[in-house]
Amino acid sequence: MASTDAERLPVLVRGTGDIGSAIALALFRDGYPILLHDGPAPTAMRRGMAFTDAVFDGTAVLDGVTARRVDSCAPFHDVLAVAMWSAIIDARLRKRAIPEPLRGLAPITIGVGPNFVAGETVDFAIETSLDGRQGMIVESGSTSPLAGEPLPLGGVGRERFIYDASTSRSAARRSTRSVCGWRSRYARSSRQNAS
Repeated sequence: MASTDAERLPVLVRGTGDIGSAIALALFRDGYPILLHDGPAPTAMRRGMAFTDAVFDGTAVLDGVTARRVDSCAPFHDVLAVAMWSAIIDARLRKRAIPEPLRGLAPITIGVGPNFVAGETVDFAIETSLDGRQGMIVESGSTSPLAGEPLPLGGVGRERFIYDASTSRSAARRSTRSVCGWRSRYARSSRQNAS
């Protein structure tokens, strides 16, 4: 996306998680104005490494850059009319959802993660599957669907994650260490309240 500073139109990045935040941060540092857009209660695996906290807390700082929540957030299709976007990047990495078409909504549209079709729903897609093609630019055709199991870290796979259907906030602080097989009383009570 090479251009002079005078030509730089803003970039709309969908997704405040770690991947969307990293993309937004890199483009911001390259001089692009950025708008991050996400739902009212986005999920994030690495909240300390993402701008997701701005959605909940009003601001978030990532590598010295501060993101601020806009309290009058509009639906995505209303946001499209706010500016002439140089690019739209969908980095929400929604596991199984079929993303809506973005192609034609900006000069460049990019889909990051599963189920994008380069040349049809977006101009380019970025592969995120863990099959050795991670980071590959797809110029034509589909990115891989979700493969299923998370990559083991330290020999621990799916059991590293606690899925909580509630919208409550945890009393656990970010970066709190957990032990394999341990389940917090907050996760149990949230699951009980959600059913």
